[in-house]
Amino acid sequence: MTHQYPEPPQLFGPEQTADPYPAYAELRAQAPVCPVKLPDGVETWFVTGYADADRALSHPGLSKDPASVREMLRKAGSPFFTEAYDRFNAHMLNADPPEHTRLRQPVSRAFTPRRVAGMRPRVERLADELLDAMAAGDAECDLLEAYARPLPLPVICELMGVPGEDSVQVMEWSEALFSPPGTMPISPQEAGVRLGEYVTDLVESRKAARAAEAEDPDAEEDLIGQLIRTPTLSHQELLSTVLLVLLTGHSSTSDLIGNAVVALLRNPEQLELFKNDPELTDSAVDELMRYDTSVFRATIRVAAEDVALGSAVIPQGSLVGVVLGAANRDPERFPDPDRLDLTRTDRANLALGQGVHYCLGSALARLVTGVALTKLFARFPDLALAAPEDRQDWMNPGSGVGRALMSLPVVLRDASA
Repeated sequence: MTHQYPEPPQLFGPEQTADPYPAYAELRAQAPVCPVKLPDGVETWFVTGYADADRALSHPGLSKDPASVREMLRKAGSPFFTEAYDRFNAHMLNADPPEHTRLRQPVSRAFTPRRVAGMRPRVERLADELLDAMAAGDAECDLLEAYARPLPLPVICELMGVPGEDSVQVMEWSEALFSPPGTMPISPQEAGVRLGEYVTDLVESRKAARAAEAEDPDAEEDLIGQLIRTPTLSHQELLSTVLLVLLTGHSSTSDLIGNAVVALLRNPEQLELFKNDPELTDSAVDELMRYDTSVFRATIRVAAEDVALGSAVIPQGSLVGVVLGAANRDPERFPDPDRLDLTRTDRANLALGQGVHYCLGSALARLVTGVALTKLFARFPDLALAAPEDRQDWMNPGSGVGRALMSLPVVLRDASA
């Protein structure tokens, strides 16, 4: 007998775009593991409770390889599975062990604790430069455009070996790729094509330069150079990995900075704690990730077999979406979960994933976010939202996985003025 699940609450309307948490709390209470129809018509099993989500993220029966559902995703209009973009999907995010291990290992060398810690002076200098420009400009600005978006991308470009002068164009394409259709000058599909062409040309030029000139064996290589030298990667795996790191290395961090600024400005007592106690920075970043993560839902998994999760059985072949944002607000794990508490001691939230797919760039994301927030509120301690809460411009994620603002107008008051 087929189990009958209750009709889920509205999850994708304008009200839920602005604040998804009440609807997901209702879904978590009535059916923490259940099928939901996405706006593109594709049925996906949502996992919204913390314990179930924690288990799902590492469940061997839930595969990351999209081969069995590729055609379905293509027909649904996913910009990541068009015929032009699909060849760039040969990366670790779409693989299970042992293939996942083989694809992840070469990238992990670029994100060692020593390498990430060495990026701090560069991040701090870049933050100061952006804040100087903001202070010299108008009293009101879009914080995303002026600060949150331009900060992480040059950092990841430097780590990878992407020319700094290309960062603005790459950012425009990546924003279009992750935005709902019709909201940017080019479609997500066209943005995917242009990014793929850019990465292909970049890698080919790097290969040609390597073949034409001797290199210093003692120099610290950038990530693209390391990947080119990795014999276990095919050409398409190399291109796919470069594009994956370039995109995921900055977009979710940019979005997190915006979400975090809003959360702090809406909770002035927590903002005062943050500004007055530098020792809180690390725990504050973790709590801000828990409170309003920029990766609201994990990327797709596919049930490779019937999977028992909680009181549900997910049928083989089903798509599964682990709703990280809902799991991070589960009252069975986090007391008073809808309250922002920078002193919260339980920091085991799922914003960065879990298991073998735990975010490889987590340390860099924490570093950039911590520096961004610390320097922003030190320079502009009286920063204020320029629009009321109900008029903030949140991106409707549709069938995507992110939670982000389209813009963030703020009023600046420079502490040095």
